[in-house]
Amino acid sequence: MEEQHRTPLCSTDLSAFSCLQPEHLAGVLSRHPTLAPLLLQIAEQVPRFFRRDAVKQLRLCPSSGTYTAVDDGVVVEIVVAADDPDANESLDRFDEEWWFDASAQCAVEVVVDIRRE
Repeated sequence: MEEQHRTPLCSTDLSAFSCLQPEHLAGVLSRHPTLAPLLLQIAEQVPRFFRRDAVKQLRLCPSSGTYTAVDDGVVVEIVVAADDPDANESLDRFDEEWWFDASAQCAVEVVVDIRRE
């Protein structure tokens, strides 16, 4: 019987994220083994800085030049309501108190930003 190969998106529990372009993201995850653990930490840390009812979802996307010139990076969008008054302040606290230090754990560029919907 032939062994089935699972993509990193299947073998790692990234269920906290909705994923856009999962095939592309699977490639990035396979090239950067420290990325999946960092993404899991992001999902664990977001509730520390954002109100429980503020975050509608966490969305994982390839960077594809949207936020950076790097094509091999990822973007984590913290999706909040369009009228959320605390989102910017919450993201600033997330960055200063945790993300700036944690982002050094991974060689691939990861951008964490809010997305208002």
